[in-house]
Amino acid sequence: SRWSDTFLELMRQEADPAADTVVESVSAEGQLDAVNRMLGAIFRADVPVPEGLPDVARDYFECTDVLPTWADPARIALAQQLFTRAGWQVAASLFCSSLPQAYAAAHGAHVLTQTQGMTRHVRQRIFETAQFLFDVLDVGALAPKGRGIRSAQKVRLMHAGIRHLLRMRPGAAWDAARLGLPINQEDLAGTLMTFCAVPLDALPRLGVEVSAEEAEAWVHTWNVVGSLMGVREELLPRDRADAEALMDAIRDRQWAPSSDGRFLVQPLLRMMQDYLPGSVFDGVPVVLVRHLAGDHCADLLGLPSMDWTRVLVEGALELDELLNVPDRELRRSRFLAHAMHLLMEGIVLAEREGKQARFRIPQSLRRSVNPGE
Repeated sequence: SRWSDTFLELMRQEADPAADTVVESVSAEGQLDAVNRMLGAIFRADVPVPEGLPDVARDYFECTDVLPTWADPARIALAQQLFTRAGWQVAASLFCSSLPQAYAAAHGAHVLTQTQGMTRHVRQRIFETAQFLFDVLDVGALAPKGRGIRSAQKVRLMHAGIRHLLRMRPGAAWDAARLGLPINQEDLAGTLMTFCAVPLDALPRLGVEVSAEEAEAWVHTWNVVGSLMGVREELLPRDRADAEALMDAIRDRQWAPSSDGRFLVQPLLRMMQDYLPGSVFDGVPVVLVRHLAGDHCADLLGLPSMDWTRVLVEGALELDELLNVPDRELRRSRFLAHAMHLLMEGIVLAEREGKQARFRIPQSLRRSVNPGE
């Protein structure tokens, strides 16, 4: 593999100069409060670029909204078609695999728990991550001035703001020698792989067949998004196999038990459990994390051991009349699909904390929740 320890360790000392320059410029004019005000204005608004931003921030949005020259519209369209076909399963993979695997990376989890907005409003941050996923994968999202491009720009600038705030925070020096820079290039690449490589592994486990052509288009599209978010080109995988190799390398390097990871996963599990009705589904979020993210990830996060086969079969037996499937294996699969549908439907129709707008989902996926729309 080309993903050597030496190379990835060097990437921990690299950040994102284009976005960092914006934040440093704003901070120089008005100190840390100015950075907080700018980031707050960006993420409180659903409009493309909120009014009242500093000129340097407006210039940033104008200069970074172009796709890389190697972006292939045909492959992007194919990946977006896959999302239209299997968007709810992709969303399930985010909640039950991508986020838990991100939390298993101890250094990256530490950055999240050091961010007050994350610790005080965990559900809101989770919703915003899901909203980002939907925004960049919607049909046309990466067209000129598309919502996906704007979402990537906003997240990129937020990362720069977090880097600056953690490094400049009085009385708590950031240990860059041990941790690397906050939200460094390796962590950015690792996060990108949780959107890129992880769903391709999860979808077949959720009953979705993905062709080789669709898988390569998916990787290509996330490379485009990664470029928009400031991930260095040498960290973008060449193909699906390369993406899996990069994810494996980062798991080997960064996964470790941590109090930060255990803290972050609990609100995620509670949120999923809250949206599953009755007692039949008790414990299913932990089951799904173990099924999709794997036992090693779940163990690092301190999740209880569970016999997911037993839980799903028992649940399926109680739902036998609803599912109306006599075969045990098919019944288990249908139970899993039904649980995912209820979970995703509940989450995407919820209010986002502190915002007036409901969770915004693509029209094609909304029809699958409310076919009459």
